[in-house]
Amino acid sequence: AFRSLDANIKFSQITNDFEILHMELRKNNDHPRDIVAIYRPPSGKYEPFINMLEDLFIRNEEPLMILGDININILNINTQTKLSPNNYINILGNYGHEIYNQAITRYNRVTQNHSTIDHIISRKNRNDLLTFTTNNIITDNFSDHQIIIAKEYGRRAIKEKNPAPVTINKVNKSKAIQEIKANISIVQTNLNPEKLCEDLNRLKY
Repeated sequence: AFRSLDANIKFSQITNDFEILHMELRKNNDHPRDIVAIYRPPSGKYEPFINMLEDLFIRNEEPLMILGDININILNINTQTKLSPNNYINILGNYGHEIYNQAITRYNRVTQNHSTIDHIISRKNRNDLLTFTTNNIITDNFSDHQIIIAKEYGRRAIKEKNPAPVTINKVNKSKAIQEIKANISIVQTNLNPEKLCEDLNRLKY
């Protein structure tokens, strides 16, 4: 558990094609992390979204953690269209980042066309980032998507001939899910990031 979480907004923009909120988060006295939340609506145009993504990488030298409902299904590899996962993944790779979660994040129980349209993106070749997708525990009046949890552990990825072993503090998945189920009602979607951090500080897992 952490004692405090502070947030500062670095950039935000809302258009018909995407929504972006770039924050600097600092946990306790640790070094700050650049967290970017992105939403791309299904009707959003591809070109403005990609331009925004490239601008984001160009103006930020530090590695980013990007979280979002991108509405590009990486389970559906279609190289024939400009909006294909391959094209999108290649653009991320050009800037040294990749998608870390692979599990289904949205189930369609009618058509059975399940998808992975929610992505956690970070720098390539990280050995200190663990992600997992929960069971679909929140659907009533909140979301029809799975919840993805990301946890950092150990030190930053460094290529070494004889790397020292890294101790992984396992995530108690069951406890994390129970905490989210018990406390999700306090996280209001219309609050600013500073207030959201105050609310999230109450979640301990």
